[in-house]
Amino acid sequence: MNDEKELVQKLKDALRRYGADYGFVVTDKSVRKLVDDSIYEMFDLKGCSPKKLVEAFMEVGKVIEQSDDGTEYVAAVCAGIAHMNIALVVAKTRKDKVEFVATANEGLIKQNTANHAIDRVEKRLFIS
Repeated sequence: MNDEKELVQKLKDALRRYGADYGFVVTDKSVRKLVDDSIYEMFDLKGCSPKKLVEAFMEVGKVIEQSDDGTEYVAAVCAGIAHMNIALVVAKTRKDKVEFVATANEGLIKQNTANHAIDRVEKRLFIS
């Protein structure tokens, strides 16, 4: 299984476990749509320690789940217009890169919340 598919599967699992707590409708159809609309991004970032990634998430949202080895995270990130929409983000750190998959509910006016969520975390990673 390649990296993107693995992260997308983790996003599906996270939506089923935590989605209702963060305002997502959790049915098979809605999870499928959220995953289809998800965004995948990868950044080269030397020296991205697990502590640095957790701090970046905590500045813009909340870490919901962390793997035992500290390489995989599920977080709820405030994004969108005025940071009022929640995006569910799954992240994985590897040697010199960080991978993200994010999704969010979009209303009639598209806010690109998932993109904004990843951008907010990325900015915190490059600043610190």
